[in-house]
Amino acid sequence: MTWIVSKHAEKRIRQRLGLPRAAVTKFIEEAKQGGICSSDVSGSVKRYLDRFYFNNGPGNRGVIYGNHVFVLNGDVLITVIPLPHKIKQKSVVK
Repeated sequence: MTWIVSKHAEKRIRQRLGLPRAAVTKFIEEAKQGGICSSDVSGSVKRYLDRFYFNNGPGNRGVIYGNHVFVLNGDVLITVIPLPHKIKQKSVVK
């Protein structure tokens, strides 16, 4: 699976995770390999993601890695958002 990384997504990764430009590609590869697909979560995490996709439009799936959600539209990485603190505590895989 290959992701096309938008300039916006790269900027948000650097801004929200504090990574240098050279580390962004490696971090994205780690997220692809070790992330949890949004279709594999349940409960409050799933409700949060469904509400996010409904309210914000173009993203149609996501990958949860660490405390962040990588929002994708097809194979294009659109942005990266942090999980809210109350959701981090409840993250459960089906």
